[in-house]
Amino acid sequence: MEPRAGETEAMPFAKKLRASLFDCQYFLDGTASHWTLEKIHRTIAMCKSEAEVQRRVYGRFVKDEGLKYPSFDRGRNIQTPMNVPAHWPVYVGVDIGAGGDENHPSAITFVAVKPDYRYGRVFRHWRGDDKIYTMSDVASKYMELSQDLNVTAAFYDYHAKDFKTITDRMGLSFIPAEKKHDVGEQIINVLFKNGMLDVDNTQECYPIVNELTTLQLGTDKRKAKDDSVDSMRYALTKIPFDFSHVGYVPVREVVRAKQLSPHEVAHVERNKDRLRMFASESQMGLDGVQDEIKNWNEIIGMDNSFYEDFF
Repeated sequence: MEPRAGETEAMPFAKKLRASLFDCQYFLDGTASHWTLEKIHRTIAMCKSEAEVQRRVYGRFVKDEGLKYPSFDRGRNIQTPMNVPAHWPVYVGVDIGAGGDENHPSAITFVAVKPDYRYGRVFRHWRGDDKIYTMSDVASKYMELSQDLNVTAAFYDYHAKDFKTITDRMGLSFIPAEKKHDVGEQIINVLFKNGMLDVDNTQECYPIVNELTTLQLGTDKRKAKDDSVDSMRYALTKIPFDFSHVGYVPVREVVRAKQLSPHEVAHVERNKDRLRMFASESQMGLDGVQDEIKNWNEIIGMDNSFYEDFF
């Protein structure tokens, strides 16, 4: 639709119209629409990449590069290693694999977070390449890597049930990870895009960087080289990041943000998967999510007032 660099325009005399969200703030009669500047900036904050901003917000005919993590930028998100302050909480994600030449390797990622939960740093990583590691080996590797750290929480792939049994007997505390890709991938893209997450420029963290820059959308999970990123995703998805300053709060933060009654919490939990689906639709912003919440609440006879502060 638009010429690339070096190309000539195919139809230079055709009438071309491009509407952006900024053009949608007022109707033809001058009446203000629901697209306020605040809501437009909120939509920009939700976009995973600049290409998505150009497409969804400015109405340009552009396409993403097909990467699963398009918001990751080597120049912006890789930083010189820092000495993690002792008072920063540390979260860990563990992805268990059989290893060896024919199987996915195991991986462990450590993320330190500022106490205000507005910034995180991937500062330590391990991936068991080219060798078969048992679950006991992975648990021992975790103990070796974490011995000088005060780990706040560690998350693991709950499909590896024996790993939980082994670590319990070793006196370690592991929590089942959030495994849904759509949840974790969106959070990671929002973090990188808004400068809330960096990766240390070290050899041990290179597997993460390599996967972030090569993972393609639609790749068969059985063939995807994503073990390092999966371990990072397990840690990041469970961290209660503060997204308030970028205008977007993930659905799980709705439950944490206010002290709701048990009935209200259960209602939010039942609907959060549905909300994520609507929030991620390319033509739908937070207004659609809010309308969806209100519609379902009216059906079940529930008061909408406790949701209003979230949007």
